Amino acid sequence: MNPQHIAMTMDPRELAQALAEHYGGPREAARNIGMKVDSIRSIIRRNSCKPTTLRTLREHWCHLHDINLPDIDPQPIPEWLATAMRRYANEAGNRWYSLQDNRQSEGSIPTLSAAAAALRLPIDLIKRICHNYGTLTPEELDIAATRLEINQVMA
Repeated sequence: MNPQHIAMTMDPRELAQALAEHYGGPREAARNIGMKVDSIRSIIRRNSCKPTTLRTLREHWCHLHDINLPDIDPQPIPEWLATAMRRYANEAGNRWYSLQDNRQSEGSIPTLSAAAAALRLPIDLIKRICHNYGTLTPEELDIAATRLEINQVMA
C-alpha cells in the first residue's frame, strides 16, 4: 500500500481500510482516531461518509505517514463566496428583467439561471453556493471565484 496514494484517495473505504490495517483492525483504528468502531465499520461496509469524516481520516493518515495534507477534500461553502454569488445573481437577474418587454412580478426573475448562463457554470453549482448548501471541491471553489473575478486571498 502506497501511503501517498492513500492520502490522495477520494474512496472512503480505501482510506478506512488502510487505517484499520495500520492499527490491526477497525476497533484499534477507531480508538486511535477518536471515532466509534461502528463508524469505521460502516465506512468500510458502505463506502461512504460525510466529507468532514473523510477529512478526519485523511488528516490522521497523513499525520501517521508524515505526508502533507492534500487539498482535495470538499469544504463548506465560504460565506464570502455565497454573498458574492447572491449579489451577482441578483444583478444578473435585474439585467435579464430589464431586457424583458412583458414585465412580471419581481419574484419571478430567474436570477440563478441568469447567473448560471452569464458565468457559464452549472445551475446546481450556483444554487449550492447561493443557498450555502453542501460543500465545494477545491476545483469548484477555484472556478466559481475565478468567474466572479474574486481573489481568494479572502479565504
